[in-house]
Amino acid sequence: KNGSKIFLQYKDQEISYLEIDRISNRVANRFLKMGLQKGDKVCLILKNCPEFIYTWFGLAKIGVVEVPINTALKGDLLKYIITDSDAQMVVIDREFLDRFLFIENELGNVKKVIIKDDDGQTLDDRLKTPWVPFDTLLEGGDLWEHPEVYPFDPVAIMYTSGTTGPSKGVLMPHKQFWDWG
Repeated sequence: KNGSKIFLQYKDQEISYLEIDRISNRVANRFLKMGLQKGDKVCLILKNCPEFIYTWFGLAKIGVVEVPINTALKGDLLKYIITDSDAQMVVIDREFLDRFLFIENELGNVKKVIIKDDDGQTLDDRLKTPWVPFDTLLEGGDLWEHPEVYPFDPVAIMYTSGTTGPSKGVLMPHKQFWDWG
């Protein structure tokens, strides 16, 4: 119904409802091909950008739980959230990669890193975890047979500010995001 209407404006870019649907399908397909399954977790350390939306929607379509992380976090608090969430993958802006590298040896749960704005360099072999550039996520197909996702399946883990101790992960269902919309 609204396919050609603008869903998102970002700087000088306009993205229609149909485009966001197709791009998030590609991302969903690629994550499935990478081995993610319903209920798995992926941390997002991304600035505000369309790629955040593509990733969020793609993960939601296949029942994978997104764990958005405040881009100001580093050190022990960043390690705590990545470890506590049991995320198998991290999608990260290149500018925050040094923060990941600092704690990488303590993140046994992370099996793959996806780097946004990667310039194709080998990172001087600093990154020990297998990684791919974000554009790899856009190589999936536009359509797919997706796993069944229900209203009370988790869509995200949002971490509290931690004012009374370590941040706590709040598991949020798809229905809650639907109701907000």
